Amino acid sequence: MNILKPVSTSQEIKIIPRKYIEVVDVYVTDSNTREEVVYNNVTTTISFGYMNFSMVYTKLKNNRFYTIRIKNADEVLYSGQLFVTDQTDLDEFELTKDVYKTSNDTDGVIYID
Repeated sequence: MNILKPVSTSQEIKIIPRKYIEVVDVYVTDSNTREEVVYNNVTTTISFGYMNFSMVYTKLKNNRFYTIRIKNADEVLYSGQLFVTDQTDLDEFELTKDVYKTSNDTDGVIYID
């Protein structure tokens, strides 16, 4: 899984595809809405067994999962997941950050908003 930020600046993705191609099409699908955005003719580089490419990803929403497919014509070279977050310390990343509220009550119940 690759992690991106909800920003409108260029971000890099590293993948290990089934086949290495220099120009690909990138399909990014929102897992919630199924809205798909296609980026055509994306130039890639190959380095240490990884295919790398940098792009400006539009329409990314914070705390959402996306499916990414890399294709050459009708051939799928890679399929995987993206997660978008504005959290910066990924070693301490919490999927449920600010979702649970703790209480000083001693009843042991966790309340979810």
